Amino acid sequence: LELGLDVPSGRNADSGQVFREEREFDLVTTNNSTSTGVVLSWNRRLNPLLTFDLGASYTKTEFENLASREDDYYSALTSLSYQLSQTARTRVSYRRTDRRSNAANADLVEDVVTLSVSKTF
Repeated sequence: LELGLDVPSGRNADSGQVFREEREFDLVTTNNSTSTGVVLSWNRRLNPLLTFDLGASYTKTEFENLASREDDYYSALTSLSYQLSQTARTRVSYRRTDRRSNAANADLVEDVVTLSVSKTF
């Protein structure tokens, strides 16, 4: 189940989604889970060639068969993209993800910086 809203206004675009996802597996050793969360994003066109993005999300995942394990995921993203030509774009982005779990040694913090160039043909 997912419910979303996009609100474009001039040079800005705002969006938000809430979701609930249930995963069931046929294998006994695989764990069923339910995830519920929210995703928010904001996009600003700074000029015709330059765009700034900002986003955040929160997800709670509950595992059915792992001693009541619960994971909370917090994520934030920011990026800047530049249109090199009609068919080429470059982008630099930073994402931080923080997983907090009630399971021993399952917490995780990840910082990722990405530089990309894309070309469509």
